[in-house]
Amino acid sequence: MPSISSCRARLCLEALPERCLLSFGLGPTVQVSQDDPFSNCTADDPEHPSGRGTLYPATALETFMAVDATNPDHIAGIWQQDRWSNGGARGLTVGISFDGGQSWKDAPLPGLTLCAGGPAQRASDPWIAFAANGDLFAAALRLGPNATVVTVSKSTDGGLNWHAPVVIPNSFGADKESIMTDPSDPQTAYVVWTGAYSRTTDGGQTFTPAQGLPTGGGSQIVVLPDGTLVDSDGCGVLRSTDQGKNWGPRIRIPNCSPHQVLDPNTHQTIRAGLGLGDIAVDPNSGILYHVIEDATFSAGQHDNIAFTQSMDEGLTWSTPVAVNQTPTDIPPLDQQAFLPAVQVAADGTVGVTYYDFRFNQQGPDLPTDYWFVPGTPDGSGGITWGDELRLTDRSFNFEDAPFSVYGNFVGDYQGRVPAGNDLLNLFAHPDAGLGDVVFFRRVINLGDRPVGARTTNENPAHPSSLIAPPSLMPVDSDRCPVVFAPVHPASQPPPVDVPAWPDLSLNASEPRASQFARDSHELKHRAPLQSPDVTVLDLAFSD
Repeated sequence: MPSISSCRARLCLEALPERCLLSFGLGPTVQVSQDDPFSNCTADDPEHPSGRGTLYPATALETFMAVDATNPDHIAGIWQQDRWSNGGARGLTVGISFDGGQSWKDAPLPGLTLCAGGPAQRASDPWIAFAANGDLFAAALRLGPNATVVTVSKSTDGGLNWHAPVVIPNSFGADKESIMTDPSDPQTAYVVWTGAYSRTTDGGQTFTPAQGLPTGGGSQIVVLPDGTLVDSDGCGVLRSTDQGKNWGPRIRIPNCSPHQVLDPNTHQTIRAGLGLGDIAVDPNSGILYHVIEDATFSAGQHDNIAFTQSMDEGLTWSTPVAVNQTPTDIPPLDQQAFLPAVQVAADGTVGVTYYDFRFNQQGPDLPTDYWFVPGTPDGSGGITWGDELRLTDRSFNFEDAPFSVYGNFVGDYQGRVPAGNDLLNLFAHPDAGLGDVVFFRRVINLGDRPVGARTTNENPAHPSSLIAPPSLMPVDSDRCPVVFAPVHPASQPPPVDVPAWPDLSLNASEPRASQFARDSHELKHRAPLQSPDVTVLDLAFSD
């Protein structure tokens, strides 16, 4: 058994026979995005896209998600709706669940784009966060009418109705914004984007003018238990101990060597959030966890998912380990793992998600799947990693995803959030017969089991209840009793009164819909007719 001191110096992956590991099952896959809310919209003139890229109708992608601390069954998701090839989407859609993710209602985020009653042609980079009192904030890039700016919308009824978006002063030319609320103060929230930062202390009524911050793309802030802010931009972190008034020097995270993801069959580039990474904090211990694509482990042949942690509030970081469980006996490009995300449950369990191409057969399609790996920390720097779970019911063809600037695209990030001891996932991909779809899936914490009691993941295409790994029943219950987490039966009503969903439909005539070449599954998207680097209304869309 490794010593505690050696575990503190590195991430331990050894299985310790006297320990219990947590076991996990999967809830059903739930389709979140529904019909295209902009199918009848002509306000942005989609029939005359000359010089404006290629429009992909009925596409839903790039997700984020949050859980209400006052009611863990109240979940909010957000995503891009109807993507353009050269950047941005016709709008953003918000999905709300009041029953733990069993059912969802979705509608456009109002007041943002022309198709949702706002002034802009397009929007991008959706992000969402609940305040400590249940108020909901949605941050976005508004692309136009005269510049790209950061906006924040607020809902005080859980996402059913929204106040008009607030534009953050001096946020012109922003990219990759995110928002994080202060868990101890419902009036305080932080917004960060490439090279700048802002905050509100009055519940989103006003935001400070943009302040320069030496941070790169994909920045996001996490709040430690003592109130310290840690901003991560993929390859490094910045710290503030005074609510963002002052920031310390940038601290580099080791093993930041991402490799461009390629289609193994065509060798064309794939847009996969290269180098953005993800960060999460344990709300109890303050331990920070970070993941990013990294090619160091394969000597530069392909990306793995590098995982590292900090036990001293981001000042120092452990030696990274590759945590994806992609097989290593397949061609190098089929081993690529990308778009990682990390989250931490209330009991300290760590969850890492990623896509990979392990089932590729070098055929006409590119089978792709989304995976989850759980880690059980020991409190002293060691983490024991469990068996991975397949979140996708079946492989999807990544080549069916819309083209966006650098290649086929399902988003630069995907939604993840803990709900108690469970870990929730909101992810997007093209799905045969359904179009480009957003899905929800809950990873359910089943309790303890002895190390060595392996699990399997039988993942049917249409599960109707909890999928319990068969090898979990029974195990040595006297030593490590298995506790099955409660799930909502399909017939159970929501635990709270669900307000009526507002009618946010737009009064617009049916457009002469732009049609694109599609395969027999109505999914194949053609490449754009012109270079994606096109200037539109004096704006270069690339997000």
